[in-house]
Amino acid sequence: MVFGLNSIEVIAVLFALFVLIKMIFLVVKKKAWFNAMVKPSIKNSKGIGLVFLVLVAVLFYYLIQSLSIVEIFAVLAFSCFLIFLSLFSYSEDLFKFADKIYSKKFNGWMWLQILIWFVLSVWVLWVVFG
Repeated sequence: MVFGLNSIEVIAVLFALFVLIKMIFLVVKKKAWFNAMVKPSIKNSKGIGLVFLVLVAVLFYYLIQSLSIVEIFAVLAFSCFLIFLSLFSYSEDLFKFADKIYSKKFNGWMWLQILIWFVLSVWVLWVVFG
């Protein structure tokens, strides 16, 4: 426990702080966030991919200790729709981007994501209906 918070609360507080810092950067100086965070991440995509893979595993470990896979998946649905809502105003650009992605073969990272989503989806259906 950190400051009397359980693991879920720590995750939520850290993420809330990250979101607030990002929003302040985006409102005050949009390019600063892009230059400080986005550009370096894109330049080192394999390293960042590995960092995010570890973060996903660690977060999942702590979430599954307190929440069911069904609850986690419901939150994922909420998050996906919130992200789609955020990106909706860029639909033309995203359509071009998606068209580019779907015209190529999947790389290893994409297959890993497909496998993760598949396993989680089957797990949820098994828990709910099994």
